[in-house]
Amino acid sequence: MTNHSHQPSWMRGFLIFWRMILWISLAVSIFFTVRDDPALLLSWRAPAMLLAVAGFVLVYELYERSSLRRSGSWPLPYRDVLGYLIIQLALVLILLHFSGGFVGALFALMAQVFAALPMRRWPLPTAAIVAVIAVPLGLADAWSTGDWGSVVGFALSMASWVAIAVFVGALFHDRHQHEVLIAELRQAKERLERYATQAEELAALQERTRLAREMHDSLGHALVVVNVKLEAAQRLYSVDPPRGDAELEATRALVRATMADLRRSLGNLRAEPLAHQSLPAALRRVADEARARSGLAIDCAALSELPPLAPAVSEALWRVAREALANVERHAGAASASLSLARADGRLVLRVADDGAGLAPGDLARPGHYGITGMRERVEALGGTLRVAAQPHGGTIVEAQVPIG
Repeated sequence: MTNHSHQPSWMRGFLIFWRMILWISLAVSIFFTVRDDPALLLSWRAPAMLLAVAGFVLVYELYERSSLRRSGSWPLPYRDVLGYLIIQLALVLILLHFSGGFVGALFALMAQVFAALPMRRWPLPTAAIVAVIAVPLGLADAWSTGDWGSVVGFALSMASWVAIAVFVGALFHDRHQHEVLIAELRQAKERLERYATQAEELAALQERTRLAREMHDSLGHALVVVNVKLEAAQRLYSVDPPRGDAELEATRALVRATMADLRRSLGNLRAEPLAHQSLPAALRRVADEARARSGLAIDCAALSELPPLAPAVSEALWRVAREALANVERHAGAASASLSLARADGRLVLRVADDGAGLAPGDLARPGHYGITGMRERVEALGGTLRVAAQPHGGTIVEAQVPIG
């Protein structure tokens, strides 16, 4: 008994079918009762019969509407169904005093009750309905007189109806299980969407934090040094003007370097991830931009044929390449660098290597490597690994590996 807006077409057809069975059964029973007993219309028994029919139909429809309002709570409460069944059986027993033809309403009642309950709750309603059906069919007389053919016929008829009811109940149970599964999947989808939103917000917060620390360590430190150098130059001009000029020139060089770092940081903030390019094309663009900006000799060997990649994978490797090349420009003192992308054992391997000063023992253990921390967090979030190490013959290698798919 579910809301019609959520019922499949076969379920709506099933409920309409049983409603038609009920109405036709009642109409036919009234017709034949009046035809077989015309005097019924001239006595109080006709209004009483029609009142009992109207009561049965009214309770039936009210129950249907109540079931529809509680569409998400199948099976319905057992006590409610038993209470409904008792009322309807009492009305049917009244109708059976007028004609045994009203027994047909019990079959519609059986289908309705069985559709509201799981099969383990069927024995008591089944026994009650079968007992009432047996009254007009004279089963007690057939049993007492030894009319075993009638008894067997009744048993087979009831067995067929119960078999139909079992089939109907199985359909309703299966439908309920599907609805529960769909509801759980919908909730899981909503939770995943919330987690994804939270992950995006956390990633944005971490990126802002990293950039704030990086700008504090570079721009903030440079401004402090500039202030000290300007004060030193001011004092030197009065006692040693050439040294004052040299200090001022060094300050200008520091300001230019700081402005380059600031432009690079702002460029990272404005950069559009991949800019609708494939990952290999985006990596070649990163190498070209670093080459034009720094004058380094940068070799780029990016694998051109790749399987479809998740956007998060492409963006993470793109950002790792940008950050690694930026570190080469700022810190390595290198003359050349290489950028490569390859496949190995079901993973993508991105390498950035340079021929610069390399890493001293303990460099990575010191705090302040926010760029490397950010790269590692991006890669590990995808189930990958990041390795930063000194090369045997000088220089540094940054290697990121992420699984494909």
